[in-house]
Amino acid sequence: KCALPVKKLCPNMLPVGGKVWKCLEDNLSHEDMSSGCKEEVEKHMARKHGEFYLNPGLTKYCEKDARALCADKLAAASFKDFSSEGSVITCLIANREKVKSTDCKRSLWRKEQQRAVNGSLDPVAKNQCAKDVMTYCSEARGKGKGSVQKCLRSNLEKLSEACKLKVKAGVELASEDIRFKPSMLEACALPEKRFCPDVKKGNGRIITCLLDHMHDSEMDPACKTELAKEQGWRAKSLDYNPTLKIACMRDVESFMEKNMCGSSEVMGWRINCLTRHSKEITAQECKHAVKGVLQRQSADLRAKPGMEAACASDIKTLCPDVTPGGAQLHACLREKSARITNEVCKSMVQETENVDKKSASINFAIRKNCYNEKKAFCGDIPTGQSRILACLAQHLNDDGFGDSCRKSVNKADLQTAVAKAPPVFSVEELKTWLVSHRSFVDRWGSMLLVGTVGFVIVTGFVLSYCIIQKRFFSAAYTVVVPKDLEG
Repeated sequence: KCALPVKKLCPNMLPVGGKVWKCLEDNLSHEDMSSGCKEEVEKHMARKHGEFYLNPGLTKYCEKDARALCADKLAAASFKDFSSEGSVITCLIANREKVKSTDCKRSLWRKEQQRAVNGSLDPVAKNQCAKDVMTYCSEARGKGKGSVQKCLRSNLEKLSEACKLKVKAGVELASEDIRFKPSMLEACALPEKRFCPDVKKGNGRIITCLLDHMHDSEMDPACKTELAKEQGWRAKSLDYNPTLKIACMRDVESFMEKNMCGSSEVMGWRINCLTRHSKEITAQECKHAVKGVLQRQSADLRAKPGMEAACASDIKTLCPDVTPGGAQLHACLREKSARITNEVCKSMVQETENVDKKSASINFAIRKNCYNEKKAFCGDIPTGQSRILACLAQHLNDDGFGDSCRKSVNKADLQTAVAKAPPVFSVEELKTWLVSHRSFVDRWGSMLLVGTVGFVIVTGFVLSYCIIQKRFFSAAYTVVVPKDLEG
């Protein structure tokens, strides 16, 4: 049944070490794969997923980790009679972050990829979801490219509890690697090369990178559609945000211990907890990851947990022709906030607007429209504590400051930004600079330190005074700079 597919898809490949089987497994959806061969390959895959000891690579590299992490499952698998129902592989995947052997992780990755695409390769999941597949996804069977999995995920709330848990575990697994998502992998092949050529694979990094560029004018429509679906999943749970979860787990646990996170029954409650307490986060990696979440929420309300559902009725009434993304729905709802009927929606609209007003590095409109201005006028200004926003406020009426940037900046809370922004360099930042320029400091000694500190203090005072005078007591005029930042 597989002679012709082997000839076309795996030419000149020696049938040793399972190489031909792996080749056929990797080409299940290829147009040259016959239905008969596909059926045989799928049976072969199911047998291997059902019995740990049928996988030479896993047995060789993962047995030590299996003894440490899945001892009872390994004991059951030692009978080699399929009674363990693939439980060792399931256990290793569930504990993948604890696996120590690099070779084991590499061998296990292939099983993760296959189960993320086809959940029925997990024998237990296949049994627990059999009725649900027949009820909701019978037409998706046999279409390939993870069609059954996508169908089950789209009907998640209707599934039996046992099946739902398995599907959620599959969603969490799939979120970790774009290669676990066949449709996205195909649709986003070119955007991945364009936007994320140097991004390391794994832990959802490439998917996160693509989401960061989702609203760029050069983003392919097909990829954008796939990313919108992924964004919807990420808004549901911290578990579907691998980079965020890894970076922020300690901070989340700390906030939970202090009862700062509210009800765990609310969708995306841990994500909301992190974004609402972003100033209290201690881990630098977590701060960076949460900033990325806030940036994506500023660009698209669908990225904020529960906001799309809460605002659905008001969007239909107030913004029926507005395209999601690019902060367009945010702008529409903010403009018509007095007419919003859903109180949860109104609260979220206010919440996101307040965040946007305080940060130039989060505000999507400022990031989009003020790229040139930030580079020209504030290129040497460190980020944080509203310093970039205060800098832009200072230069609002300078030659070369574009209208689109001016309009975006004027919607921010400039008075607070100016009052809040510290001197260009804080004492800690100054110390860092001095350490990095030690040879220069050694030469000029204490005179440099005293003079620099004095200059910074005076400059900070004068700068703040000038900004307030220029922004709030001077007449504005317009200078138009022809440019198209959207490409």
